[in-house]
Amino acid sequence: MGYALCMLGYHHFPAAFERYLAQSYTDEAFRQLVRLGPKGDEISTRLSGTGANVYTLAAEAIRLWIDRRCVDDAFFGTLLESRPQKEAEIRSLQALWKKESGVWPRFLRIALSVAPLALLVVLPSILAFLDASAAFDAWFQYPLVRAVRGDLPAENVVVLSLGPTDDPRSFRGRHADMVRGLADAGAAVIAFDLAFSAETAEDAAFAEAVREVSARGVPVIVPVRFDTDSAPILPGSPALREATRLGAVEMEADRLTHTIRRVPVRLHDPSGATWWSLGVRATQGALRATADPEVDGDRLVVGALKNRLHLGCVYLHPSDPPVTHPYGAVPADVRDKAVLIGVVGGGQDVHRTPNGVRYGVEIQAALVETLLQQAALPVVPAWMNALASLLAGLGAFGLARFLPKRRWVAIVAPVAVLGVQVALALSGILVAILPVLVSSSVGLFAGVGRAPARPTE
Repeated sequence: MGYALCMLGYHHFPAAFERYLAQSYTDEAFRQLVRLGPKGDEISTRLSGTGANVYTLAAEAIRLWIDRRCVDDAFFGTLLESRPQKEAEIRSLQALWKKESGVWPRFLRIALSVAPLALLVVLPSILAFLDASAAFDAWFQYPLVRAVRGDLPAENVVVLSLGPTDDPRSFRGRHADMVRGLADAGAAVIAFDLAFSAETAEDAAFAEAVREVSARGVPVIVPVRFDTDSAPILPGSPALREATRLGAVEMEADRLTHTIRRVPVRLHDPSGATWWSLGVRATQGALRATADPEVDGDRLVVGALKNRLHLGCVYLHPSDPPVTHPYGAVPADVRDKAVLIGVVGGGQDVHRTPNGVRYGVEIQAALVETLLQQAALPVVPAWMNALASLLAGLGAFGLARFLPKRRWVAIVAPVAVLGVQVALALSGILVAILPVLVSSSVGLFAGVGRAPARPTE
């Protein structure tokens, strides 16, 4: 069955088969073999030349024979005429060839031989489609955005901070005077990122102060949180619930790195009620807009401002830390600004962000800055990221595989795709770069590794 190995083995496993030929056959065996084929005379002439590589030349003859245009019943007739004593072997070979050269067996062999490599090339595209690489893509995306566009200046928000050792409930009696003082100083909106779930004796006076400043056009927002069943946890005081606006303070973190890069603009509880984000409500107040925010397709509309959304979230633009003052005296720099009050310091409500470590109230401040400056970062849809990864990987694999003498051309596909992605990133659009890098590397490695080797004597 040596002839069957020659014809079938080389086509599907070229490098390994040529090594097998080098170990198993003599030069004279090759000479007899190639003389039987349609190109026998030509190959034999080349074999007789000086410096000819017998294995490579025999492989060229075998490659021609593999093609169905060369291997047919007449070919096996030639074999029978030249080797009548090998009739049983040749008939067996002919039957094997007809069986193995069928469309489906050949297709299955090819599919099985390339399936592992194809899976490796396609896997990054699947990860991109599932948005599984988003956490790592941020390492590429935000430095590019920051290099071109810089950080947003903190010019619309002021933070009043409670210290990490302060008991927020002990400040409840001071909130009434604080909101009045901030309204007198010209603040556009006041938002608390503090828990009010427990009712206290001071809540009635606080609610009365809220009603006073709200009547003067300065809304006061307090947070609503959600339990594990997505049920809202409202302020414990009915008076506060009625006097204030409520805003959700939930954020979304990347699954692997737990980095906060986005904030959902609204949440829905099991009853179907909609709760807008505290930052969105603060933006509405800073604009002195009377109409509620709304989502128009992939855009958040607050007053006259529009910001891009991705899956219901605002992707925060890199921003400078907000101007921060300790809670106490009313600052002089709050006129026409959003004032956010929360805890800064300690180990509670602290998060990792592309801007470094930030506290919850600072992330809400970054959301307000992003919305007011209409700087929400657009995000390329997952299917487009997957397509870019697939094109880069398969392009690199195909060019490397089918242009073995010009393998450097294989780099064109990934470089072109990466060039487009970097251009998008430099314009502030978040794209998945990591899947393209991985699929391109796998495609190049697989394509070069599958190219036939040229053994030497």
